[in-house]
Amino acid sequence: MENKPTFIELYETNTNEPRLNIMNYANTNLDEYAMYKGIPMEFRWNPVIREMMMTGNYRIRYRGGSKPQYGYVRNPFNTIAEYADTFAIYPK
Repeated sequence: MENKPTFIELYETNTNEPRLNIMNYANTNLDEYAMYKGIPMEFRWNPVIREMMMTGNYRIRYRGGSKPQYGYVRNPFNTIAEYADTFAIYPK
């Protein structure tokens, strides 16, 4: 069985990662509630995202399709982080 990193290990590993310019992912469609969307999963543990989440004012929704090669068929309303391609950030 594969050992997955813990949240603490992910935080520590990405501490010195270059800071993400979150404005590159700002939602300009006023009809949608998400503040930022289409952020690739590689940035999930970026210090900028981590700082936003630590305020408690935001929530993340993971996005992505089904992954039949892994036996994962997604729920039509969301997906789990393990199989996500991107994520969006919403205000609470």
